[in-house]
Amino acid sequence: MRGVSLNLSELAAYAEEQYHIREQFKWPEWPGFSVLTDPGTGKWAALLMRQWDYVTGTQIQRCDMKCGRQVLEEFKVSYLSAPFRMKGQKWVGISMEEDTDPQVVRSLFDRAMQAGQQGAAIVLEEMKGMRGPGGSGIYRETPLPPGGRRPQRKKTKTTSAGQFPQEPRLLSAGQFPQEPRPLSAGQVPQKILEMMELYRYGDGSFQNKCRNFFIQGRFMEDYEDDHWWTGEVRRYFVTYHDLNLSQLRGYFTWRTCVRRGDWRRISTSLAYLYLYELLGGIGTGSAGESLAKMREFECCYLDSGIGDPSMYENLHRWMLEFAVVSGAPREEVLRYIDARLLQRDEALLTLKEPQDVPDDELFAALSFITGGKIERSPVIVR
Repeated sequence: MRGVSLNLSELAAYAEEQYHIREQFKWPEWPGFSVLTDPGTGKWAALLMRQWDYVTGTQIQRCDMKCGRQVLEEFKVSYLSAPFRMKGQKWVGISMEEDTDPQVVRSLFDRAMQAGQQGAAIVLEEMKGMRGPGGSGIYRETPLPPGGRRPQRKKTKTTSAGQFPQEPRLLSAGQFPQEPRPLSAGQVPQKILEMMELYRYGDGSFQNKCRNFFIQGRFMEDYEDDHWWTGEVRRYFVTYHDLNLSQLRGYFTWRTCVRRGDWRRISTSLAYLYLYELLGGIGTGSAGESLAKMREFECCYLDSGIGDPSMYENLHRWMLEFAVVSGAPREEVLRYIDARLLQRDEALLTLKEPQDVPDDELFAALSFITGGKIERSPVIVR
C-alpha cells in the first residue's frame, strides 16, 4: 500500500502555483487550521485542517472544499464525504489518506476556483482547557478518540453574525478529560511528544519546513530508541513531521544502531533523513565531523551493498558542496570532486576562448559537453 500521495502543504503549494493563492493561518489558537481564498473575491475555496492524534502518534489531515456536493456521486471514493466543519451543499470533505488520488483533489480545487466563492461560516472546536502534552498549551489541536476513528458528525447551530459557531465535539461529554490522557510506556516517548510540540505551522514554504526540521533535529540529536520498524517510506525531502509514530521510532532506533557501528538497511527516504541531519550539523560537533560521517555512510551503507546505489550521486554532490560552503581545506574539497566534473570545467574553459584552441581539442570539448551527440550528427564531417 502506498503512502499518502498528497498532503495539505502540497495542496497549498498547488493553489499558490496555479492561482497565486497563499495559505492563510487566521487563528493563532488553532495553528492546524488554515484557509485558501479566492485572490479576487476573498471568498473561501478550502478550509485545511491538521489534527494530531496523540494515541496513534499520527497527524490527521483533511479539508473542506467548496466544489459542490454533487461530486460525491461523480467520484464514489472513500476519501470524499460530507464536510467536516463547513455547512451547505457546496462543501465537500476530503480526507488525505493512503488511497487519496492527488489528481482528483487538484481537479476538485480547480472546480472550487471556477465556480466562484460564496460566504460561509467556519465551525471550529471550542478548545478551552485543552492543552498540548506536558500542559504547555503550545500545540493545541483536537485529539481524536482512541484508535483514531472519526465519530459521527452532528449538525451544528450557527451563532450570531460575526461569531464562529461551536464545532461538534469529537467526543461526547464526559469522554474527553481536560488534559490529554497519559500514554502507556513504550507507546509515545515523552521526548517525541515534546518534539512534536516544537513544530510551527507557517506559510507552507520549503524554508518553513527546513526551519522546523532543524529545530526538531537539534532537540532530538542525542535521542536513542529501541523500537524497530521495517516498513517503507516513499517521500522526497522527508522530515520528522512527515512520519507517523512507528516510522519515527524506527528511524531513531536505526540511527542509534548506526552511531554504535551496527549498519542495517532502512527505507531509502529515512536513510536520506540521516544525511539531512549531517548536512545540518545535527549530531555532529563540526563540519569536519559531518563530512567524516558522510564518508562513513558511503563506506558502511552504500559500498557494503546495504543501501540504494542511486544515493551515490546525491551524496557525492552534497559532500562537495558542503565542503565548499563550510570552508574545508583545498585538499579536502578536491577529494569530493567527480572526475567528470573536472572534465566539464576543462571543456568549458576550452569553449570560452575557441580561437586559441586547435580544432581537434575544440571538437573534443563540444563532444563532451553534448554527451557525444555531436559525433553522431549526420551534418558533422570530421
